[in-house]
Amino acid sequence: MTIQQVYQHIFRPKLLVRAARIGLQNYVRDKDLKHLLKVNRLPREGSAKEDLMLRESALEAARISGAASYSLIEHISVLTALLAEMNLILKQRGNAAV
Repeated sequence: MTIQQVYQHIFRPKLLVRAARIGLQNYVRDKDLKHLLKVNRLPREGSAKEDLMLRESALEAARISGAASYSLIEHISVLTALLAEMNLILKQRGNAAV
């Protein structure tokens, strides 16, 4: 499955996706991804996608179920990082960013 196909299968509320895309404007991979993944050393570009997809999927399940532990801010942050990682992969492959 290509990155574009993965992205097309991520259906989220428009407002959530819009907030994540706006977050891309201020996203600093070195700082933000380290914070989200709780690591001291960044993974190579694009390699955090799988971890972020799993985390985002869990957040989406929590959002849908109405779990008290759900955090909208965390969801936007993870989705922003996921979009940024996907953009890096697309750029490495010479494709347009999402």
